[in-house]
Amino acid sequence: MAVWEYAAIIVKNGRTIHWLGDDGEKPMTAENPVAALNQAGRRGWEVVAAETPAHGSAYWGFGNIVYTLKRSLQR
Repeated sequence: MAVWEYAAIIVKNGRTIHWLGDDGEKPMTAENPVAALNQAGRRGWEVVAAETPAHGSAYWGFGNIVYTLKRSLQR
């Protein structure tokens, strides 16, 4: 049985990229979302979902893009 670790890349306002994982939310050093995903991919992460919340919320906000990622803990 596989055990997965999950994280998210949040693209806020179309330009600010944040990493949200076990160590909390922090800005990522990447020029654009594709670069951020490639950077995460080199560490074994794969994208399992991408969504744009249809409503505003205190946390995700309106119009942000949230990429959900996972990787195996058994490396």
